[in-house]
Amino acid sequence: MTCLILLLHGCSNEAAEEKVVRPIPQLSDLNIKEFVSVFKQDYERSLNDIENAYDEHKSNNDPEGYVAYRNLTWTPAYIDLKNHYAAVLHQNKPYLARKRLLPLFTLFENVLKIGLDLKKAMNDNDERYHGRAVDSIQKGKLAFNKLALKLQAS
Repeated sequence: MTCLILLLHGCSNEAAEEKVVRPIPQLSDLNIKEFVSVFKQDYERSLNDIENAYDEHKSNNDPEGYVAYRNLTWTPAYIDLKNHYAAVLHQNKPYLARKRLLPLFTLFENVLKIGLDLKKAMNDNDERYHGRAVDSIQKGKLAFNKLALKLQAS
């Protein structure tokens, strides 16, 4: 069994990448603003990355390239972040509920649905899905910013 694992690992074309594991913070009034700032950056980066890739591949008439990017690059990175934030939510849910920040986690969960809409828009050349994704991105960023600003003002 060990030989098989070593053999499979040895056949990989990519260098093994070590993933940096983010610690799960114990949130409090002392660190919540910094946490939300980092969360906002991750949220916006995830949206910008998938939207920019869509626009680039659409302009190059390259649906296969977009789907490959989405499936092999963007989705694994997003899932890593999603799992991290799910763990943060699990560990800090009562505090986050008191601070009325639970909607931020719902917005982050919805990023995957946006990615699926963009994939359908690209594969089916369907502007309805693209329009729905763009609308979700705009509304999501607005809602995230509103909550983040409310926290910064408190």
